[in-house]
Amino acid sequence: MDYQRLYDNLRKETIDQTATEMINYFELINVTPQHQKWVNDIVRQLGLFRQIRADLLMEQDPNLYDRMTNDMVVELKKILIEANGAPLVKKQHMLFIASDPLDADPLQLGKEMELVEEAIKSTKDRDAFVFHKSTHAQLVNVTDDIGQYKPDIIHFAGHGTKTGIQFVDDNGLSKELAPEKFGALLNCFDNYHPELIYLNACYSARQAEALLPYTNFVIGFFYAADPDLAVEFALLFYKRLGNGHTCKEAFESTIHNLKDQLPEDTALIRLFER
Repeated sequence: MDYQRLYDNLRKETIDQTATEMINYFELINVTPQHQKWVNDIVRQLGLFRQIRADLLMEQDPNLYDRMTNDMVVELKKILIEANGAPLVKKQHMLFIASDPLDADPLQLGKEMELVEEAIKSTKDRDAFVFHKSTHAQLVNVTDDIGQYKPDIIHFAGHGTKTGIQFVDDNGLSKELAPEKFGALLNCFDNYHPELIYLNACYSARQAEALLPYTNFVIGFFYAADPDLAVEFALLFYKRLGNGHTCKEAFESTIHNLKDQLPEDTALIRLFER
């Protein structure tokens, strides 16, 4: 954020536009209680300025305008100085895609979705995550959701085969999507590159390399996994991620903690890095 430019704009008395720009910026980042206080302070000052401006239009008192405008510039400058020295964390948007076709073995995806959301909310960095849900896993709906949210993390929960993952067609039945086509879908959006694609589906590791050109990390399974173990792995992984660990640290520490439940060669699940 260019705080000097904002302050220069305040000095030029473009206060209404500048304060609104500040509010919009703070809404894009991690809104901690301190950031929310700044937003509230800006809104209060902006409301005061608009009231003063309305009064001035009636009283035509330029001296009052100069005095009050200067007071507001001073107050907003205090907010800018305080904000400039504080760490600002960009929000991480996560899209949970639940795909449960009618012609496949039923999965408890609603429960998994709820547990993953609760796991993230239990972490110290919970305010840095925004959780979105895509429960109607037709490709057109998933495409719309990805385009709308531009998620940093895409979590797919559902069925997989050795050639693709199973979405849903117009009749609610399985519709396989090859990894190349999934990647092409992500490539539809300009300047979009998710950080992680987590494929909680059987055989999904076979598709990881085809997705790596479109993301930094892919997590996938080499063969059919016990559903409870797969969910447990995801919950622990996201808790680590939400507590400030990198993607690789979260994955490796989860492998370590669940090693007694994983195959001895830990070949069930793997993190692929671009």
